[in-house]
Amino acid sequence: MRKDIRAILFDLDGLLVPTEELHIKAYNTVFEQFGIILTQEVFNKQMGVSTRENVKRIMKDNKIPPDKYDEILKLRYDIYYDSVKSTPLTFMDGAIECFEYIMEKKLKRGLVTSSIKEHALAVLVNLNKHGNWRVDIFDYFDVLVFGDEIEMSKPNPEIYIKACERLDINPSRCIALEDSQAGVLSAKNAGLYVIAVSQNNTNSYNIKNADIKLKSLREIVQRKLFD
Repeated sequence: MRKDIRAILFDLDGLLVPTEELHIKAYNTVFEQFGIILTQEVFNKQMGVSTRENVKRIMKDNKIPPDKYDEILKLRYDIYYDSVKSTPLTFMDGAIECFEYIMEKKLKRGLVTSSIKEHALAVLVNLNKHGNWRVDIFDYFDVLVFGDEIEMSKPNPEIYIKACERLDINPSRCIALEDSQAGVLSAKNAGLYVIAVSQNNTNSYNIKNADIKLKSLREIVQRKLFD
């Protein structure tokens, strides 16, 4: 690993916070109205990709008329947002230790999420309330980049390129922490070094192309990867 790293960029859902079940519940609730049962294989392919793109793909695969798109997307957004507001969320295993380790190293920090801004902010507010960390999560990150600020979602590199531009740091001097194949490809194609963290939500499928694979964020601290 390079020793001139200046910034660490984090994914959100599934890496820092266990929201995957809330996403799955929202998709199921919406598409069950059309008599569609979504399989685990479908959900695995969706990991890290924006809701906009996932809804389009499911509609196409199941021959739902395109004119239903706006209605389905809004319903999907509303169900997930309501779940985030009503469900206490906590940090994933090792996240707080990883945060503090990175602070000690005086590295810049960014959040890079496919979630739209309204949803991601609701998750962060929830974590501030229920996450049991001494630091305000909004004070921790130097930059925040959301899925509705870009044209092309992960695995396209646009979101990571934008994050590095906002930090004013060359991508080659940044590390991305990701938990999905789409996220890994997005960061790699932007020129970042990528650590894949295969936590419970990604045990059912294989992440490729990462520079390092870990089982939890705690391993970053245990292995002193940023020393």
